[in-house]
Amino acid sequence: MLHKRVTTENRSNSASYCDTEENDVTLNRWRCEMKSYDNLKAEMEAIQQQMVKAKKNERANALKEVKRLCKEFGFTAGMLKSSLAEGRKKQ
Repeated sequence: MLHKRVTTENRSNSASYCDTEENDVTLNRWRCEMKSYDNLKAEMEAIQQQMVKAKKNERANALKEVKRLCKEFGFTAGMLKSSLAEGRKKQ
């Protein structure tokens, strides 16, 4: 904090002034640090793109793991067909 808090033991009349001043400084700092809507929107779009990439990577890694387990235990697509969710429908 920028200002040291003065207690009523040190100065009886100064405590409320310092508390108010400290709150004003905190509020002003918050206003200065607050980002604009456009900046926040740009950050959100960047994060959404990262989420899409992360999801694709996780799906690819999961598929690799399924393929590895199928190979390790000798499962075939026919054996797993009833256990798996429906895929894309053929047109």
